[in-house]
Amino acid sequence: MNFGESEQTTLLRDTLRRFLDKEMPRELARKLDLEARHSQEVFAKLCKLGVTGLTVPEEYGGSGIDVVSAIVVIEELAKRGSTLAGPFIHCRFYGSMNIVENGSEAQKRELLPQLAAGKILFAYGLSEPDGGGDLSSAAVTATLKNDGRTLLINGTKRWCTGARFADYIYTLVRRGPKEDRYNNLSLVLVPAGSKGITIVDIDHLGLRYAATTDVI
Repeated sequence: MNFGESEQTTLLRDTLRRFLDKEMPRELARKLDLEARHSQEVFAKLCKLGVTGLTVPEEYGGSGIDVVSAIVVIEELAKRGSTLAGPFIHCRFYGSMNIVENGSEAQKRELLPQLAAGKILFAYGLSEPDGGGDLSSAAVTATLKNDGRTLLINGTKRWCTGARFADYIYTLVRRGPKEDRYNNLSLVLVPAGSKGITIVDIDHLGLRYAATTDVI
């Protein structure tokens, strides 16, 4: 038992270790790492353990907000590489924690139950080819059309890890003059299958559970 750790956390670790021994043997983890992909089948089995509900309130189908336990899950999964830890983060942290904190009530009702079940994943579309980590220099534009319902987004996002398997991409957009760099930025939740999206793989190191991409 880890010093100062609750019995619940120790049981969670033991459950995950048994799961990994059965469902993600080291040979499979190495194979997936070489191919830079994750197993959707094994991830679906992981979701059945209930761990994807650890950052979703009970009223939206989760088990309540337990960030410590969610981090323990990442710690244990990452012992077999990123093939399960990566998608878990895309679901639990990219997905549900952002929606819990910033989503509208309609978004919470629609998306959180799916995230709690591990049925959808999210990706980030923040950096750009000419901007890197300077998000205030974002040049991707968003223009609301005359019908008041259609948003036209134009530009390219870079380093969008997981965009090929994500259901939604958080897309940082500029909705006014670039000179007013800090005051006209918005995040738009873009369905990854939207019309006009092109995804292009780019070479990368490190994160080996999915391709890193440009999203155009």
